[in-house]
Amino acid sequence: MRQLSGKVIRPLLKEVIMQNLSSVPLSFYLYLDQENQDCVSYLNSIKKLLESFSVPYVIGCYDKDKTKEENLSIFKAGISKHSVLLLRPLPIKEEKEFIALIPSDRDPDMLSDINRGLLFSGDLNYLPATAKSVQTILSYYNIETENKNAVVIGRSLSLGLPCFELLNKKNANVTLLHSKTDEEKRDEYLKNADIIILASGHSGLVKKEVLKEGVTIIDCGFSSRSGDLSFTVDETDDINYTPVPGGVGALTSYCLLENAIYLKAKSLHLANTLKSL
Repeated sequence: MRQLSGKVIRPLLKEVIMQNLSSVPLSFYLYLDQENQDCVSYLNSIKKLLESFSVPYVIGCYDKDKTKEENLSIFKAGISKHSVLLLRPLPIKEEKEFIALIPSDRDPDMLSDINRGLLFSGDLNYLPATAKSVQTILSYYNIETENKNAVVIGRSLSLGLPCFELLNKKNANVTLLHSKTDEEKRDEYLKNADIIILASGHSGLVKKEVLKEGVTIIDCGFSSRSGDLSFTVDETDDINYTPVPGGVGALTSYCLLENAIYLKAKSLHLANTLKSL
């Protein structure tokens, strides 16, 4: 058993971010529905992160007493000079109209259609934050991907597909599965997998008894108890795995900040000067 801790990487990543911020200054516009407590909790964690790096921010709020057009106008004015974080969901069906206003060079969450199209461009410096966390863990712990069999369970635009593309670009033999994949077929792929990325939000899809020795499991689940992995990894198990909490989730906000730095540096033609782990 080897635990692939994100908490171990975080101080090193923080040092890199601080160095890069010295040459690429940032500011953020944070927009949310203040009546959504999940969004408020996320806002507080983002504020704490930005304050720890002395990154200034402005907060904008959706006002249910205003029309959609008025809210869009206020949002458009607010984002004019900042990297933009849209803390979703908004309490309206027209959320995409807000996303469409976010400039592609100030979109660290990779929400815009233009930026999501970049997933297939080969630029691994810019990935959705959770997928970038997966990349950071694989790199830091020297998990070999070249010609390895990898299985990604989950097909979302924000996580499953980016992880598939990440591993594909790193020359792994990648199979994309999902929560609806037939169990027998899923087990057939998993028993030959060297790397498994759990990105579906569903637990119980992977059984310990079908896994090969030495497999690496990257669990992107958010449950405070066990994430998407439904079994306990024992000390005698020959498995590399990310804990939940303390694995992928420990790096996600930092990777979001890295994205903002990269996009700003790219717009200033300074991307090749950035430090990395």
